[in-house]
Amino acid sequence: MKDIKNSSLVKFLLRYKYYLLGLLVLSVVVLFTVFLAPKDITEQPVTPPVVSKTEELSVVSVSPVGNFESLDVLQPIAVEFNRDIGSDGNGVVITTSPTIRLKKYVLSPNQKVLWIQPAVVQSKEVQGWLDDVEYTITVGKGSISVDGAVLKDSYIFKFRNSPGNVYMMVD
Repeated sequence: MKDIKNSSLVKFLLRYKYYLLGLLVLSVVVLFTVFLAPKDITEQPVTPPVVSKTEELSVVSVSPVGNFESLDVLQPIAVEFNRDIGSDGNGVVITTSPTIRLKKYVLSPNQKVLWIQPAVVQSKEVQGWLDDVEYTITVGKGSISVDGAVLKDSYIFKFRNSPGNVYMMVD
């Protein structure tokens, strides 16, 4: 019996018994997980997120439309939608004919109205709405709201900036 207690294997087992016990428990847990867990985790049903989109995106109103006398060169135009378009309006596509550079923005808290106006360009020429020009503004098909509603068809409106009376201030 004395030979068994002095053997190097017994000394090793007695010295590291807690470590070995821990390895045994870990092995049992791993085996249990591997062999008794569901074989294919992807078979479990996944519920997709619910998106409540009851209607598509549409243009409710625009201003101005028709003929205007002496519209300011940088006069903003309001395009109102039936849904929120976000704080920057980047999901809305706007084009003009004749082509001019536009700036678009949304004023808080009403994120249903997109404001567009000629962009201020650093040059010697005056940029903006020109007198006696008919402008066609197109809100592009595929424009999208914050909640994912899409504009199914392009919305087109026109206005003409007619020259009006010119007043001079005299001292």
